[in-house]
Amino acid sequence: MEGPLPFHPDFDCHGLLAKTTGVIASMLSVILGGRDVSGSLKTSWEGLRVGFVDPVIWQMGPSEIKPNEDFSQQSVRMLKQLL
Repeated sequence: MEGPLPFHPDFDCHGLLAKTTGVIASMLSVILGGRDVSGSLKTSWEGLRVGFVDPVIWQMGPSEIKPNEDFSQQSVRMLKQLL
């Protein structure tokens, strides 16, 4: 099993991260061999709802991953800024 976090095959997936959807479309175009995916940028996101989980409640237990208190505190601070 390989990947950025080889924890479990069901959790080992990759995705694109960028500041804008335009950059995501450009990266997808390269990955897909030049296929133009910019048409999907014209889709409305009206009504889109985003949810956040409490990182303290939803953190993995110590038997799954070594706890990192600095990361946990940073996650809580970031969540408070978003809300």
